[in-house]
Amino acid sequence: MRITATIFSTSGALLLCLLLAACRPARDTVLVYCTPDAVPYAKLLQQASDWPITLAPLAPPDLLAALEGTKAGDFVLSIGGGLERELQSRKLVRLPPVDQPLGVCVVSTKPLALADLAEPGMRVGSGKPDSPLDRAGFQGLPQELRPSVVANVRYRSARADELVRLVRLGTLDAALVWDYPVSATDLAVLPLARETASAPVRLVALSCSRLSTAEVKAILGWWGETTLTAKPGGAQ
Repeated sequence: MRITATIFSTSGALLLCLLLAACRPARDTVLVYCTPDAVPYAKLLQQASDWPITLAPLAPPDLLAALEGTKAGDFVLSIGGGLERELQSRKLVRLPPVDQPLGVCVVSTKPLALADLAEPGMRVGSGKPDSPLDRAGFQGLPQELRPSVVANVRYRSARADELVRLVRLGTLDAALVWDYPVSATDLAVLPLARETASAPVRLVALSCSRLSTAEVKAILGWWGETTLTAKPGGAQ
């Protein structure tokens, strides 16, 4: 089956989600909600799946509001476990989620050691405060370096690809980004140890889905077989 990929912008996605959930036939497209930072990985799910998939990128509060308002949708894809806990508390999770591990690396215009990130005057990029990228990135740094690196953070973004772009432009000297999926052959890449710097890309099946259990398990299985090969930084 040819994959039909539809992605809505965040600004109009909430209204469109409500319309889609209310009007779609029982078996039309698979509606996958995703957080903005998980869009690159939702695209991978489209490639792995044999179903036509509609993506609805929404910030977590809007995503939860859409689900509570419509009680419709098939999956949620997000980074980290915070959103899944919110879904669990609302009894919206149908089956155990499936994770893909995601690592963190430092991208820079020239080779750097981790200690260089703490040098005065370094312009460092990172994720939004207390986001999965921010937490995973700083957990991967030696504890004695963290205060100085935090002091050097000049820009924060929910999108790793934006941080990579700013390094390329010379606006930032280095950035902590996800290690997949971007081609960064023009940048120096320093991977952090996945034992300390990682987060799951989590696919959650929703209890309100119209799909059969066999169909839900098949899509979860496709995601479980997807390989996130380390290529630093987010979608291009």
